[in-house]
Amino acid sequence: MEHFDFSLYSNFSFGEGKIKQLVTIANELKPTAILFVASKRTIKSKSVCAVIRELIKNGHELKYFDEISPNPRTKSIDRCAEIFLE
Repeated sequence: MEHFDFSLYSNFSFGEGKIKQLVTIANELKPTAILFVASKRTIKSKSVCAVIRELIKNGHELKYFDEISPNPRTKSIDRCAEIFLE
């Protein structure tokens, strides 16, 4: 195997109330679209709905994938990728 380098820009932030920072982060990064991967229940929760409204108000395109399972099959992952690439 030949040598290669791989870099990936990632920031992780955990803790209570961190979802409220998503709008600020999205405004700074200016993504083409944001993909929410979560259960239907989570996406409909009061705190997530508030963030979603703010993201839309700030002009962000949102996509959703809620067909999640604890041990996803390739079909499920492929479907998420399709949504992401649409």
